[in-house]
Amino acid sequence: MRTHLVGVALASAILFAAQTSNAQEVSTDRPVQVGFLLGGEKTTGTFASGGAFGFAWIAGVQAQVPLPVRRLAFRSDIAYHGYVTEHCVFAVQPGGGSSDCGNNPLRSVLSLSADLVVRLNDPKTSWSPYLLGGGAFYSGSSKVGGLPSSAGVQEGFGFEIRPARRWIVFAEWRHMGMGSGGMSAVTLGARF
Repeated sequence: MRTHLVGVALASAILFAAQTSNAQEVSTDRPVQVGFLLGGEKTTGTFASGGAFGFAWIAGVQAQVPLPVRRLAFRSDIAYHGYVTEHCVFAVQPGGGSSDCGNNPLRSVLSLSADLVVRLNDPKTSWSPYLLGGGAFYSGSSKVGGLPSSAGVQEGFGFEIRPARRWIVFAEWRHMGMGSGGMSAVTLGARF
């Protein structure tokens, strides 16, 4: 249900952006922006059940490219999620079964994501709230070795401020879903 609501909100924002802007106009101030992000996260859903409540720190890099519709952009990032407390995030197996990973707890996750970013203000303004949605690929490691890779959807929202012409500071929340669980992250960052 929540995924459907996010999809409806994202589609509505895209339609609003297309109606209120000139679709042929492209922002050429910063054709590609690169930057970094730092933050923290916790596991959610079945990954957090049974007291296995994992916290992680996040560090990553990202690139964002404006699309022909002024309020839209494509963004991709790669991030390292280092878990402060070892826990069994991949204990739930496909098909609903579970496994005991007491001897093989999760230590880190590497994520690669691609998102559509919808600004709620024009890109020329000095600030803007935004919505994001897309997909991500995750690969985990543990004490013993690699853990199964996973893919999932992610959605979120954020706020960006442009204190200078060439750089942007942002804060965002996003939920990165993996089956019936996932990770809820809060990050801060900058793009140049």
